Amino acid sequence: MRILAIESATESASCALTQDGKVVAEFTLQNKQTHSQTLLPMIDAMCAMTGTKPDDLDVVAVSRGPGSFTGLRIGAATGKGIALPFDTKMASVPTLYGMACAIREASDRVIVPVIDARRQHVYAAAYSAGKDGTLTEELGECVISSADLTGKLQALGRQVLLTGDGVKVVLPALLSAGLDVRVCPPSLSYARAAGVALAAQSMADRGELITSDAMAPVYLRLSQAERKRREEKNLTGKEAQKCC
Repeated sequence: MRILAIESATESASCALTQDGKVVAEFTLQNKQTHSQTLLPMIDAMCAMTGTKPDDLDVVAVSRGPGSFTGLRIGAATGKGIALPFDTKMASVPTLYGMACAIREASDRVIVPVIDARRQHVYAAAYSAGKDGTLTEELGECVISSADLTGKLQALGRQVLLTGDGVKVVLPALLSAGLDVRVCPPSLSYARAAGVALAAQSMADRGELITSDAMAPVYLRLSQAERKRREEKNLTGKEAQKCC
């Protein structure tokens, strides 16, 4: 099975090709350019260098969130544009699951991917790895504060392996609580398309592929503009009640 994977949920822009679970190629940029500038040229160059045509693909996998609202929309649109003309099946990969797949290891340490969600919150999930490399969800994807995440992980009673750009947000609280925490090195602690592809392979094996029409980002929270609009609306409503 040949899979093209796209990761655009964070500042990293990444694409990868896998063949039957083996990573054939992976391109990643972290140079602050927008994903609309980088993704398609990267995919085009990678496919040219590997001799891959769009109709060679069995699956187009996209990191569907949570993460950057703009990045997720760009990734979804790019993946759908590649899959639609050839009716290629798609894998809608949870971003945190893809991050865990990229570093999964058979150990007693629970893998906790964290993405900075601003306002002292992170997007987080937790997975344990079996001896065969399969991942079991211990904490479902959520938007959570450092204190609440600390409580959830304490309840698991496990050693923790942290990865992602949210480490800086949660690490002080986890260490203060006395948790046994290991942090992935910077070279591994970011969202990668190879992880998306490996997750998509597992999802394909479980029969979880979808059509391009069904592909859509998952945000987990309202955008900043929407939150501001609701806050202003609530404020206006309260002022109107006072006036009456």
